[in-house]
Amino acid sequence: MPFTPFHFGITLLLFAVLPFLDPLSLFVGAVIPDIEGITIVFIFPYSGLPLHGPFHSFLGAIVLGVITGGTSYLFLKHSGLRNILDETLSMSFTLKKSIASALLGTFSHIILDAPLYRDMSPFWPLTGNLFLNVVSPFTPYLICVISFITGLAILLIRFRHSEQFINRLNFTNSVSRLNWRFVTSFFLIMFVVIGGAAVSLFFLFQENENFSGTLLINKQPQFEVGQKFFYRTNNISVGFSEYYYAEDIFTVNGTREINGPEYYEVIRNYSFHFIEDHVIYGITDDVSNLVENFYYNVENGTCIGKTVNPGSYSNEDSYATDVAFFAPWMLGLEENLKWEMNDEDSYRSYKSKVLGREKVSSISCFKVKMQVFYKGNLREVRNYWIDCERRIMIEEEVLGRFGVDHYKYLVET
Repeated sequence: MPFTPFHFGITLLLFAVLPFLDPLSLFVGAVIPDIEGITIVFIFPYSGLPLHGPFHSFLGAIVLGVITGGTSYLFLKHSGLRNILDETLSMSFTLKKSIASALLGTFSHIILDAPLYRDMSPFWPLTGNLFLNVVSPFTPYLICVISFITGLAILLIRFRHSEQFINRLNFTNSVSRLNWRFVTSFFLIMFVVIGGAAVSLFFLFQENENFSGTLLINKQPQFEVGQKFFYRTNNISVGFSEYYYAEDIFTVNGTREINGPEYYEVIRNYSFHFIEDHVIYGITDDVSNLVENFYYNVENGTCIGKTVNPGSYSNEDSYATDVAFFAPWMLGLEENLKWEMNDEDSYRSYKSKVLGREKVSSISCFKVKMQVFYKGNLREVRNYWIDCERRIMIEEEVLGRFGVDHYKYLVET
C-alpha cells in the first residue's frame, strides 16, 4: 500500500471534485483491499502468502467494490444517516451510486499500489506486475499528500460559501435522529462475523504436530578438496533492502585433525552488492569483508568453529543451519521425518519436517519446512530444498511475518 491512511488523500480529492459520490462507499472502498494484508500478517504470519494477492488486482477491486458499495448503501438506508446527509448536503443515494463510488475507491487503491510491490498481480489471475517501478517509490505517497491538501482546500472553500450546509448542520440533532438500534446491531454483527471468522481460521491453521522424530545419519558429507559452492541471496522484502543482493562462496580448503577427529575445513566468503546507486544506512559501496571458517566432521557432519566462541572450538550446528549451506541434520533426512533441535546457548529451537521430494533444476531434493523459535517465540519459517545425493542446500526461502523475506539459491559448484 502506500501506508493505508494515505489512500484517503486521493479519495478526499475525488469527493471534493465529484461531490455527488457516496462518501462512505468511496472512503471505505479506498482502504478495504488492505484487509488482505492485515489478515495475513495477524492470522497467517510466516505463511508465505503475498500481502498483495488477489484482492490487490482489478478483478479483486471489482468484487470488493460491489460488496462494499452494497453494504454501505444498506447501512445508509437503515441507519438514518442517508436522510441526514440528504438534508445537510443535498445528497441523494442509490445502490448504483454507492457501488460506483466504492469501485472508484478500490480502483484508486490498486493504481497507487501497483508501482510499488513485486508481489502484486494487477491482472490476476494472470501473474506479474507490469506497473512495477514505472515511477519512483515516493511518487504515490506524494500524490496522496498533494491530493489530501488540495481536496481539503476545495471542501473548505465550498462549505464556507454554502449557507445551506451551515444553516442545516446541527450535530446534536443529527446524532439524536440516527437509528441507534440498527447502528449498534450492524457493528455488533460485523464484529461477530469478522472476529469469529478470524478466530476460526487462526485455530484451523494452527499446527499441533509431534516433532519427536529422531535424526539417524544415513549419508556422509561428500566434499572434495578444492570444491567451491556459489550461492546468491535475493532480498525481496519491501523497502530499501530490495536494492541489493548477497553472495556466498564456500570453498573446501582441505582436511585437518582437531582434538582427534578429522574435519573438512570450509571457508565462507560473504559479500553483498548494490543493484543500483542506492544508499542503505549510509553505506554506498559494495561490502565484501566477511570471511568465516567452518569445520565439518568427515563422518557425521558435526560443525565446529570459532565463530560463535572465538576462544575455543565450539559446536556450531545451529549457526551452520542459519548459514544454510550444509548442516549435519541434512545427513539424516528421510520421508515424513519430523524432528526438533534446541540450542540453549543461543536460546533458539528449530522444529522441522520433511514435506516430500521435489526436483529443482533436474536435481532431486528433499523439501524441508523449518520453524525457527527464539525464546519460545516463532521468528521465521524457512523452506529448504536439500540435494538427496550430496546433502547440500540447493534453495532456501525465508518467510517473515510480512511474507517472503529473502530467497537463496545455488548458482554453481
